[in-house]
Amino acid sequence: MRKTHLLLIPILFIGIYHMIFAGCFGSTSVTQPEYGAPVVTVSANPLAGTLPLSVQFFVHVKLAEGAVVENYEWQFSSLGTSSDASPTFVFNNEGKYIVQCEVTDSQGKKGTDTIEITANQPGSGGSSGPAVTVSAMPSSGRVPLTVEFEVNALTAPGFPVVGYQWNFGDGGQSDEQNPTHVFTAAGAYSVSCTAVDSDGKSG
Repeated sequence: MRKTHLLLIPILFIGIYHMIFAGCFGSTSVTQPEYGAPVVTVSANPLAGTLPLSVQFFVHVKLAEGAVVENYEWQFSSLGTSSDASPTFVFNNEGKYIVQCEVTDSQGKKGTDTIEITANQPGSGGSSGPAVTVSAMPSSGRVPLTVEFEVNALTAPGFPVVGYQWNFGDGGQSDEQNPTHVFTAAGAYSVSCTAVDSDGKSG
């Protein structure tokens, strides 16, 4: 049996790690799991900003084999709805808003996810955006590899972080501050985290 050699190559840009997984492959047998509901992940750009705040929303959906998306149902707090896949909505009043997307697949199964949007009154000052650093433990290993990620975001006084957006390089995403992710295939993955403060600035 060949040994698997692993190498971590970090790069110097803030908020990004490269993880290298090299391995040998043999024959595998995959059994389709029991049919489940869609796994829905919602993201938005921007997560915060000043009025009037125009936000574009996105949804990533993982479906069981053979299923397709039949319907999207967005709820912009109590302000409005949309059935588009990637709608844009304008917030005209200050506040924090919970936006929900419910996805229905061709088997009638439903999955939902929510995201928070912060709309602020225009002010004379502002922030320069969070200074973000990330870490991963472990940063290399054999697949399936479970990695715990942690982010540290320094912000200007009065402008706290209101949202995080992780991209794991394999199609997976998370809006948690310190998520855990499982890499199931050998390869090189560029993992990034974006933090957004209450002034709508990102880092």
